[in-house]
Amino acid sequence: MPKWIMLFDPVRASIIGGALLVVILVFIMLRTLKKKRTASAYTAKVTAADTLLEDGGVESALNAYVDIVVNVSPKETPAVYGHIKNNIGICYRKLALGEEKEKYLKKAKSAYNDALTVFKFRDKPYDFGMVNMNLGNTCWALFELTGTENDLLDAISAFEAAVTAYNLNDDALKYGSIQNSLALAYHALSEFKDRDENLSRAVNAFTLALKGRTDHEHPREYGITHNSLGHTLWELSRYRDRQENLSKAAECFEEALKVRTVVTDPEDYAETQANLGNVYCDLSEVSNRAGFLNKTINAYEEAIRVRTYVDFPAEYGMLQNNLGSAYGALAELQDKSGNLQKAILAFKETLRVYTFEKSPMDYAMAQINVANAYFLYADSTEKEINLKLAIFAFKEALKVYIPEKTPDEYFKTQLALGNAYSGLSELTDKEQNIMKAIRSYERALKMPLVEKYPVKYAAMLFNLGNMCFNLSFIDNKEENLIKAQQAYEGAQSFLVEEENPVRYAEIKSKIDAISQMLQQNK
Repeated sequence: MPKWIMLFDPVRASIIGGALLVVILVFIMLRTLKKKRTASAYTAKVTAADTLLEDGGVESALNAYVDIVVNVSPKETPAVYGHIKNNIGICYRKLALGEEKEKYLKKAKSAYNDALTVFKFRDKPYDFGMVNMNLGNTCWALFELTGTENDLLDAISAFEAAVTAYNLNDDALKYGSIQNSLALAYHALSEFKDRDENLSRAVNAFTLALKGRTDHEHPREYGITHNSLGHTLWELSRYRDRQENLSKAAECFEEALKVRTVVTDPEDYAETQANLGNVYCDLSEVSNRAGFLNKTINAYEEAIRVRTYVDFPAEYGMLQNNLGSAYGALAELQDKSGNLQKAILAFKETLRVYTFEKSPMDYAMAQINVANAYFLYADSTEKEINLKLAIFAFKEALKVYIPEKTPDEYFKTQLALGNAYSGLSELTDKEQNIMKAIRSYERALKMPLVEKYPVKYAAMLFNLGNMCFNLSFIDNKEENLIKAQQAYEGAQSFLVEEENPVRYAEIKSKIDAISQMLQQNK
């Protein structure tokens, strides 16, 4: 049987190899040509759709993009596919400005996510950043609509991705804009969880945003970011580094006021001045109390120049209330009478806005502030008149504060009203005002809040004891002495002799004196 021997023929092999190479090259060239022709055909259609979108024909552009994209392969023509998907997202975002907002925003979100399957940072950093920024803004809009944490987290993820694609030196404004959006998202997230940590993240992002915003080149953005950063630092001060963060917040608001002036941006100016007043007020609690309270007052008064009763009634009412509180606090340190007068005037201005019919709870709060100011002012001048004015205001507040709905406020107001009647009993209608004071104290004592306000309960029982004791010299001596004794013993039960030796001894002395009087009566 013959043996067949395969011999290698180099010439023949060369011919076959060359032929195969030619076939492969021709295949590649034909495929590339086909891609170019396909891309060229898509480009013309996409350009027409882009023109429609630019001219405001959103629905026509959307229909055109949808018709094109079904024939576009993300693998063969990724740039065309990504461009179309991004623009479909833009179309849906614009449609979301009308009805069915959530529906169109979700469609936009889906389109942007499709675009990101082909736009990767390593290959298309600019497109990657642009689409992520669009996605982040869409998720943020969804969050504002739904209030759900997941939409917010998606926005943060998109903004964090977007900011990696922009260089501070090449596009400072865009970089600053994304960082500002990221900061706002972190601030919103702090309302859901990890309050101080997310506020800190927001502070860092706002700080980075300012690297892309200068007061000369971007005054509006510079003012907005400094105002937002200041507000975030103010909130963060409640959780950590109180004085340091308050000081930084004040610096931010002061910096914002370099570009937010009463002439060029009156409403922004008023907003920042109001914020600055709040920070100065808090700073007054940690250092230089009088100095910062005076700064607080100046800031609020500057804000009121713009936020007038006519143009901004709600803001006017809040500012006047804050202004009154600042004058009241300053009265404890200097010019008591003058500052209390100013506090009363401010609180009365608040009542122009906060009426019983429109905003009863705010009305009650303002009446309490007026009453407290009159009560303190009574120590300086016209005691009887000012105590009566305080009593009137406390009673107005009690039209709103009732035991069933506002037990805490009812308790505190009845206590304060009792004190006002007590003071008035020393000036006029002694028996009548003592009895009114007693009734107020007894109403307050009915509220089951002793564990919450033990110090106030102790003070009230002591005052009730005094009123009953004083009344015993006018009417029902034995009965009122017994009531006084019981009240003093109640007040004494809140005290530890070693911790409060003076007050403890005072109450014990009163109890002993009443015991002797009762013995003498028998």
